[in-house]
Amino acid sequence: MMAVYVDDLSQYPGQRVLWSHLWADSVEELQHFAQANGLKAAWFQDRPGFPHYDVQHRFRTKALVWGAEERSLRDWVKRDAEAR
Repeated sequence: MMAVYVDDLSQYPGQRVLWSHLWADSVEELQHFAQANGLKAAWFQDRPGFPHYDVQHRFRTKALVWGAEERSLRDWVKRDAEAR
C-alpha cells in the first residue's frame, strides 16, 4: 500500500499562493503518485533527507481525494529522526 503525505498549507514571504509539501515513504512511491496525478518531473525537489514536491492548494485538495494522508511536517521530522 502506497503511503503519500501532504502537509498543512503555508504562505511563503512575498507570495500570495498557499503551498504544501507532498512526500512519501519512498521516492519511488512519491514519483509514482506524482506521475499518476499529473505533476511534472521538473517540480520534484530532490532535497537531501526530504525529497518532495511543493504543491499549491488546488493540488493539495486533489491529493487528499486521491488517497494522500494529511500529516504535519513535524510528523515527518519526528519520523525521520526516529529512523536515524
